[in-house]
Amino acid sequence: MMIASWNVAGLETTLKCIEKRHGSLGHWLERHQIDILCLQETKVDPSQITQNAKRYDVSGFESFWSCNRGTSQRKGLNGVATFAKKGMTTKAVRNVFSNKELDDEGRCICTIHGNVVILNVYTPNSANQARFEYKLRFLKGLSEAIANYKSKGFEVILLGDLNISYRPRDLHWKRRFIDLSKLPEIEESDKTANGLFASLVASIPRIEEVFQTRQVVSTAAGKYRAAFQFSPDGSHVAVGSSEFQEDYVGFKSYKTLFVDELMTISERLQLYPGRVAEWNTFSDDFGKSKSEPDSIKWLTDLIKSDDMVDSCIELYGAEATGRYACWNQVKNSRYRNEGSRIDYILVQRSLFEKGRCREAKISHLPPIINYSANETLALSECTASGQFKPAPVTGGGIPEAPDVAYEHQFTSRVPGSTGFIYTPPEYSDHAAITLAFPTPVLTSDLKLQTDAATKACQPHKAQPSILSFVVKRKREVQPPATKQSKKDTDVVEISD
Repeated sequence: MMIASWNVAGLETTLKCIEKRHGSLGHWLERHQIDILCLQETKVDPSQITQNAKRYDVSGFESFWSCNRGTSQRKGLNGVATFAKKGMTTKAVRNVFSNKELDDEGRCICTIHGNVVILNVYTPNSANQARFEYKLRFLKGLSEAIANYKSKGFEVILLGDLNISYRPRDLHWKRRFIDLSKLPEIEESDKTANGLFASLVASIPRIEEVFQTRQVVSTAAGKYRAAFQFSPDGSHVAVGSSEFQEDYVGFKSYKTLFVDELMTISERLQLYPGRVAEWNTFSDDFGKSKSEPDSIKWLTDLIKSDDMVDSCIELYGAEATGRYACWNQVKNSRYRNEGSRIDYILVQRSLFEKGRCREAKISHLPPIINYSANETLALSECTASGQFKPAPVTGGGIPEAPDVAYEHQFTSRVPGSTGFIYTPPEYSDHAAITLAFPTPVLTSDLKLQTDAATKACQPHKAQPSILSFVVKRKREVQPPATKQSKKDTDVVEISD
């Protein structure tokens, strides 16, 4: 049995790509031998699903949805969906938290498969303080939900986009944080006995002085960049990438520099002619995750205290490098494999051992190759050996690749195995992750309940109201109104 998790960043676009290249979502699932597919960021609302029921209906599968209900955010954001083969699910719940604030954004759906519970989650990003506080409430609610299901005798799988990188290694070495003000406090060791570390510590006052000249300047293209005065009598020099919004411009403080930003400052000030390999080692030794400490603690505690297995780490090994499932599309980061690991399949240890997950093959490569620690191989796999090309800076979007490149996701791995499905970049800015259970842990002859909670998770099975038929007929015989009535899209939806 195989479970897959994938942030599609908009299901409509993903479906169009899959239908164009592989015929249908059902055929795509069959080729990958997926039994349960959990999607995040579907970005659809119930009315879309109801009105296009056939489009979202996959033969042989049941699907369950939680959509943004538009109370705190506009409809069409977020959204999660779980597709499971028929006979594998008994019940579904979208009000997982029993808390309107947490449930209404469509970020979690629970499906029950006999004595196994799958929580499919899209955790909030913490773009500002208000959203960070919301994220912490969401994570606390998740912990309570997991504890509740465990107390009832269920074994739990938590998966999805958690928007947390809890280890520095889960980020490309250039995108780890360095707090320069903390470097002098680090005790002397073999790690500090190198020229790069000593040069940076000695240069902290100079770097702090330069940051006092920081400005955000606009570019000819209407974007924004950071600029500094690197010499007392010189003009400001723009550095770093261009951003669409001022708030996204980097180089914010010498205390919160990414490694690649620190490299740029060091080069401009001619501090130390460090080679790339030295900076890589420096990042491995002193770089920190950019995720918030509270979020990191939550995920670390969940794994350690709640005895949940991080399947990727357990099977690839803690030293695995370059195994990312998310890249910044705007900056063409995938083609350099400068990504992050924020997508997880976390499994209760008892279930992990029962399913003999360690016996699942991760790759078709010979055992002699330590592919999990091979960044060159990881780059090759996520770019289809270089066949996927970056979007040109002049615009036009991601260029089409040769037909064989779209088959790479199937041929670069053993079908039905644990690991990564490196889906083409046009499909999403995330790749899918998978976990195979060599020993069946779910039965396939379960009966789906018809309770109100489960029905509310299946809007594609909801019947349109009589009023919607009347309005539709009226539209057919009259010119379109200048303003659409909200009732035009009313459907009967049973709340849970």
